[in-house]
Amino acid sequence: FLPLAVADTAAVSAALFALSAAMVAGRWAAGAWSDRGGAGRLTAPGTLLGAAGVGGVAAAVAGLPVPVVAAAALYGFGFGVVQNATLVVMFHRAGPGGSGTASAAWNVSFDAGTGAGSVATGLLAQALAFPGAYCATALLIAAAAPLAWRDGRARAAAPC
Repeated sequence: FLPLAVADTAAVSAALFALSAAMVAGRWAAGAWSDRGGAGRLTAPGTLLGAAGVGGVAAAVAGLPVPVVAAAALYGFGFGVVQNATLVVMFHRAGPGGSGTASAAWNVSFDAGTGAGSVATGLLAQALAFPGAYCATALLIAAAAPLAWRDGRARAAAPC
C-alpha cells in the first residue's frame, strides 16, 4: 500500500528497494545467528524490529519527520530475521523426516497470512486511513513479540 500512501514516487521506490534489500540482509544475518544461538531466540527481537519499522512507516505516512526509507529497511530486516528463524524452528520441530511437511506448512501459512494481512490492512486503511492502518499493524505485530519470546525461551531450553 506504500505507493498509495506516499506521494513521492522516488521515496516509494527507494523504500521498496530498501525493504527488499533489508529482508535479504535479515535472512542472511539470522542464518548466521541461529547457527550460533538457536533460531528460536531470534523471533522476538525480529518481531520487535518489524513492528518498529511498520510504526516508523505509519509516522512517515502521517507526515512526521521519519524517513520512510529507513522505516521500510527496519521492517524488512526484522521481517527477514523472523522469516528465516521461524522456518528453521519449523524444521527443528518436524525432525529429520518431516522437513517437507514443515516447509509446506510454513509456506501455506506465509501465503495465507500475506493474503489475509493485505485484506485486513486494506479494510483498516478504508476505516482509519493509511497512518491508522500502519499503526494498527505495528501494534498487532508488537503484540506477537511476547509469544515469540516465550516460545524462543522454551526452544532455547530444549535440545533441537
